[in-house]
Amino acid sequence: MAVIAGADQAINPDVQRFGAKRAGAAGVEVAGASHAVALSRPKEVSDVIREAVRATSA
Repeated sequence: MAVIAGADQAINPDVQRFGAKRAGAAGVEVAGASHAVALSRPKEVSDVIREAVRATSA
């Protein structure tokens, strides 16, 4: 899984989407999230981490 920071001004979200697709990862877009997505949207990031753990531990 990949978290796409929708309002990232350091790495364009289109570049993040491309990287996620290239890696074969499901992209989860967090609208309005800054480059420091784990700081700007910690709940959304932790939700993605939990979902990834559930998907790999099944």
